[in-house]
Amino acid sequence: MPIISSLHTLELRIKNNPNMIMKILEKTNNLRHLKVSSSNLYLNGTQWEQIINTYLPRLETLQFRMSYSCPVDGYEEAINQLLNSFRSRFWIEERSWYIRCHPILGDWVNNTIFYTIPYAFSDFSFINKTWCKSTCQDTDDNWSYEQVKNLSYFDSFKSYYTDHPQARFPNVRHLSILRLFDYEFRMSVPELNKLQSLEIPRGIPLSFVQTLLDKTTRLYSLAFDDCMFTLNNSSIGRLDLLNNCDYLTRKQCDQLSRSSLIIRCETLLIKIENEGCLLPLLENMHNLHALKIQCGNDNWIQDKSVTNDKILETLRSYLPSTAEIGRDPIFEYHIRVWIP
Repeated sequence: MPIISSLHTLELRIKNNPNMIMKILEKTNNLRHLKVSSSNLYLNGTQWEQIINTYLPRLETLQFRMSYSCPVDGYEEAINQLLNSFRSRFWIEERSWYIRCHPILGDWVNNTIFYTIPYAFSDFSFINKTWCKSTCQDTDDNWSYEQVKNLSYFDSFKSYYTDHPQARFPNVRHLSILRLFDYEFRMSVPELNKLQSLEIPRGIPLSFVQTLLDKTTRLYSLAFDDCMFTLNNSSIGRLDLLNNCDYLTRKQCDQLSRSSLIIRCETLLIKIENEGCLLPLLENMHNLHALKIQCGNDNWIQDKSVTNDKILETLRSYLPSTAEIGRDPIFEYHIRVWIP
């Protein structure tokens, strides 16, 4: 395989198949730079050292992230064994390659992500206030996750480890806050001027969300599952309310129609009690081009023997004749609208 053997740089994404890594790397003896992202795949430091010494004599940089899982009982001992396998002379003295691990604590099985420092991938799930360990002395430099563009942020219920420097994410474009307790998030993402999309869960104080919005200058997409229609931001081009737990009433849609959130909105995803709730939004959303709607009174899904789709017919009477209206081919309870 002459093409593989001549490679100098290689990036791999592999799941559940360590043998596949071996088959590929044994044919890349000229490789200089290797980057591996995997799920449900585990190679410890000793195994990596053997692979590199056997097949990759010219390797200069190694970047990886992998997952490791084991029963809760004996978890810390297992993690210490894992880290010790990356503390050999090969890792620390010859290569100066260091590893960090973060646990995701469960009831029966603990999953851990372990990766080379500095973190080299664009997406990251960060669990705040959970213990982590590494093979290097932690300094401010190696706690800056500058490559991360897509961040999922999650506050742990308990503080397992609080003695480390605060992780920082200065270049986040897409932020999903999964759970937030004490709002130390501001320390991790102090600047939001590069943020393009934001997802907010139910129960986050309105004042905190507004503080985030005030710090954004490029935000385009906003998603939340609370009725936060008093929020102020006139740059939103895509508003996602489809995951709202409740169907919005006509009164709530009327309130949303007067919100600054829809001034520039081009794409709206929404759950409404009935198609009539859409009228105040259509009257005020002058830039609207794309709609995805879920109606609470949609009975067509249960009774497809009905020849005419009442909701689609009603929507056609509301919308310009040039609008394209139809049901999602996979999720038929979602109605899609395109307005040229």
